Amino acid sequence: MPWFAFWSNALTRPTNKPRRSGRRLTSLELLEARDTPASMHPTHLFSLPVGKITPQASSAPTGLTPSQVRHAYGFDQVQFGNGVAADGSGTTIAIVDAYDNPRIENDLHQFNLAYGLPDPVFRKVNQTGGSTFPAADAGWAGEIALDVEWAHAMAPGAAILLVEANSSSDQDIFAAVAFAARQPGVVAVSMSFGSSEYSGQTAFDSVFRTPTGHGGVTFIASSGDSGAPASYPSASPNVLSVGGTTLGLGASGAITSETGWSGSGGGVSAYEALPSYQRGTVPATVTQRATPDVSYNSDPYSGYSVYDSFNNPASSPWEQFGGTSAAAPQWASIVAIADQGRALAGLGSLDGATQALPAIYSLPTADFRDIVSGTSTGTPRYSAGPGYDLVTGRGSPVANAVITDLSGTTTTTPTPPTNPTPTPPPSPVARGFTITVSPNPVTAGANLQVTVKAVDSSGNIATGYTGSVAFRSTDTLASLPASYTFTAADNGTHVFTLTLKTAGSQLVSVLDRANLLGAVTQVGVTAAAPTQLILDRVPANGQTGATLTPAPRLFLADAYGNRAITDNSDVVTVSLGQNATGGILSGGTQATATGGVVEFPGLSIDLAGTYTLVFTPAAGITPVTSGPINISVPGAPRTLVDFENPSTWNIVGGKGGQPTASRSASAAHDGAMGLVDTGGEDWIYRNDPGVQVRRGDTLSAWLRFAGNADGRAYLGFGAGPLGTLSLVAAANTSQLQFQLNPRFGFVTLASANVQYAADHWYRLEVVWGATGKLTGNIYDTDGSTLIQSVSAVSRFVTSGGIALRATGSDKHWDTITATASSQSGTGGNPQESRGRAELANAMGDPNQHENQRRKR
Repeated sequence: MPWFAFWSNALTRPTNKPRRSGRRLTSLELLEARDTPASMHPTHLFSLPVGKITPQASSAPTGLTPSQVRHAYGFDQVQFGNGVAADGSGTTIAIVDAYDNPRIENDLHQFNLAYGLPDPVFRKVNQTGGSTFPAADAGWAGEIALDVEWAHAMAPGAAILLVEANSSSDQDIFAAVAFAARQPGVVAVSMSFGSSEYSGQTAFDSVFRTPTGHGGVTFIASSGDSGAPASYPSASPNVLSVGGTTLGLGASGAITSETGWSGSGGGVSAYEALPSYQRGTVPATVTQRATPDVSYNSDPYSGYSVYDSFNNPASSPWEQFGGTSAAAPQWASIVAIADQGRALAGLGSLDGATQALPAIYSLPTADFRDIVSGTSTGTPRYSAGPGYDLVTGRGSPVANAVITDLSGTTTTTPTPPTNPTPTPPPSPVARGFTITVSPNPVTAGANLQVTVKAVDSSGNIATGYTGSVAFRSTDTLASLPASYTFTAADNGTHVFTLTLKTAGSQLVSVLDRANLLGAVTQVGVTAAAPTQLILDRVPANGQTGATLTPAPRLFLADAYGNRAITDNSDVVTVSLGQNATGGILSGGTQATATGGVVEFPGLSIDLAGTYTLVFTPAAGITPVTSGPINISVPGAPRTLVDFENPSTWNIVGGKGGQPTASRSASAAHDGAMGLVDTGGEDWIYRNDPGVQVRRGDTLSAWLRFAGNADGRAYLGFGAGPLGTLSLVAAANTSQLQFQLNPRFGFVTLASANVQYAADHWYRLEVVWGATGKLTGNIYDTDGSTLIQSVSAVSRFVTSGGIALRATGSDKHWDTITATASSQSGTGGNPQESRGRAELANAMGDPNQHENQRRKR
């Protein structure tokens, strides 16, 4: 959940469902790989003042302003030699968060307009540097707005790089951190997220080190909003951990009080060793890594104004945020400004692990406000006191002193101008843009007229503007104008034509990076007339006379794939295509679109065979044909996969996200092709309708140990994103095993002794009883001579797909079939919902897992 808090009169906020990310591997014929990380829903921490409710959304800013905070902590009391503003110029602060905030460029610009700040050089990318962004999420969108706006507020000259992870799993979010640290100019990586500590966390510590060949990078993490115990990555010895305080300001803007905030995360790590830089500063009784290192105002009652139009209406976009989420990006600004000074002095930027963190513990006590009161929540409860403590670390920054000492240069205090009223420019200067579109809404594929006007600070047209602009849009299919340089003849106004093609609410932005100008507008895009039929859902293999499930579903769509949601009249007919056995299709073979959706419930086929379904829509729309559907007589085996044709699988684990399996003639047991599964750390699985197996089924697969009878071969059944059951041919221990594989881990249920031979075909068989009893058989090369059996009982899994894994030398797989018994049926198991709940408990329910890992 988020490591931020804000004043609110609401008790819930909208959240998105867990999202899985995907990427296509074009180099392999067999597999399309999709990561399936555990994602999480952010859960907001609310703060309701006694006797007063402050709306979560307001039309005007509430909370502290950038100028107040800059003055309170001393940012405005430092400049570099020759009067150079200490603002982070020449550096880049990387902000890492999960999911997307599609409104961030607009919101940052509006925040800057409200406070008279310049727009920074700003870039938003996904975790691999691309422009295809993950799904938007309400909680993370607010986090992004907070992080970006307040990192910029304290270091307005620094460039901002926002890296959006595909999800909030460790795998994705730390990949985003690693990408951010490698980018040119990045000196600080701000991380407002964290999780409970866990035994394997030290494996990730290397992520928070400066990449080879890159200038120094400091990694900064918020310590959490729930007190003790310590959290990760805050607890990494390579990360600057930032705790929280409650700030009080007087009428002059000076600090009148600062105490430890009750929510400030902190404590002693359970897994990280005490770093050398903490020795002599933390109490002698502390023998492990202590957090936090430093602190900063984080109490939502003394919180910060944030412009967030993603979560709030345009009429009231402001919120007041707190939490150590707000503290980490502002400490990143301190580091960036210090690195600006180092660059001016010819020094390199600070490496966090070897320079910045040791320096923090060697800086004079006068560089910090020693926070001596305040008690945190959590277990145990800690209290602030003189010197280092587990609520506020060394204390909050005297920013001008910290910047001076970290930069290793001589700084001065800016002299107020003798004439505080600036001389007006001789003619209006562009300070921004207005952008209007027509028509709005617009039909997908139709031309959209966009009028861009350069305006001055008073909102008047800046007729002398001659900058160069470029366009962006959230519509990845959009046809955008080329970059354009305004001429004197434009008089500050130019009309552009562009085309949007993706239905929904889309953003169009115009940017002049050289002059730090930009504007964003929202456009409604509606689907054009339907021109195609898209097959959304197809039936699984079935049995003669039984209803095909799931029922086929199709969408009528325009040329760009947008569903024709206003189509309630087009009629689609279904018939059999491939039909060598003369089967008859029964059930409702005509259906009328409802909101552009066509469904065919109740279909069945009377004879066994392989069929395709042909869906024929109205004139002018091309028919569409399903893939092959195998219909079998009850009790006869059905082929799940024979590896004769390419098929789509998912990948879990492995190194670099690349599958180690491929189709090859060398692995064929029957037919022309089989699967070569090279020993690795990855699982591959399918759980699409065509490969579903359930209690009551008998599963069979051919296996060969290629070259050497070593390692292990896993035949998974009941597989899905939560994990699988598996029958394991364990040559390395001379066993046949049943395992439960929660989150694709390893729990052995039963084993029996078997000796395996190299280059020898075996048939593995799983008899999956209707009550959960498991019998695993291994047969010799003839497929019928029983070598060994193993039995177990599993109450956790009732149905799912199939999975494969190999370790050691190559394993060859071929022809996986399933036979349904009369107990199995085709409509699922009555215990399925209970079994899935038990599986979620055994494997770690995604939502429970999400709640263990919190976003700050």
